Amino acid sequence: MEALFYDIGITNRMSRIFAKDGKSMVLAIDHRQRGIQEGIDNFSNLVSLIERLSPYLDAIMTTKEPLAQLIVNGNLKDKGLVLSLNRTGLAGASFEMDDRCVCTVETALRWGLDGVKLLIKFNRDNQFTNEQLTLLTNVVEECEKWSMPLMVEPLYMNLENGKLVMDRSYEAIKWVSIITNDFRVPILKIPYVKSNSREEGIELFKRIVDSVNAKVLLLGGPKRENPLDVLRDFEDGVKAGASGFVVGRNVFLSDKPEVIALAMKLILHENYSSEEAYKEALNNVGRIL
Repeated sequence: MEALFYDIGITNRMSRIFAKDGKSMVLAIDHRQRGIQEGIDNFSNLVSLIERLSPYLDAIMTTKEPLAQLIVNGNLKDKGLVLSLNRTGLAGASFEMDDRCVCTVETALRWGLDGVKLLIKFNRDNQFTNEQLTLLTNVVEECEKWSMPLMVEPLYMNLENGKLVMDRSYEAIKWVSIITNDFRVPILKIPYVKSNSREEGIELFKRIVDSVNAKVLLLGGPKRENPLDVLRDFEDGVKAGASGFVVGRNVFLSDKPEVIALAMKLILHENYSSEEAYKEALNNVGRIL
């Protein structure tokens, strides 16, 4: 991974996304523009929630709004700011695979941001995969031109009952991660691997981490009923070599979003177990550890 940091601009911006320990807890709030709006449909409440969660975060990844309002408010000056680039593949739409850019790397430069994020969807039987990879090519070139860190979320999507569903198998995650990494992408946002046991999951995910030359961040995905299920996956992902988390719905749709955010911070930066972190967060939310 060290070869990626010879570029001074990338090094400088990455240092604002990642903490001094090289890890990052990122809040993802780029769902609204893709049509996923449950629990975050009220704009003022959304901005307030992000600012309330900010003490537990290293970075924010979102769309032009609410990012513009957050910047104007001035309460996130010590956080890494990452702009989500492509959101046209509306969730559940017939054109969901065709996810095009809604803003540019130049926008991120003009706004003084620290990175950009791109979602790339893979499916061997869907022609839009080729267009998605062409999009990735163009964005990588622009990011290299302007020394802008690029976070890519490569997902293999299966069509099940008319809906695109993320594939969490070892084979699928490793396949798309290697393809994406070899475009020369410094940050990968990928799901934790599905497995038969925690031990197997750690071993399989370590193989995925070892297959790429990039910072690997775990995505949260759809909200799960038991928060400990997510926390255990994240704990195991860190053991396997992940450098952090990019989490949205499992935080902002939680009954106790500050508790979940603090628990993730403790797992990532303080090496707590998932159970210890959750218990500590329940007792200490509101007091930054």
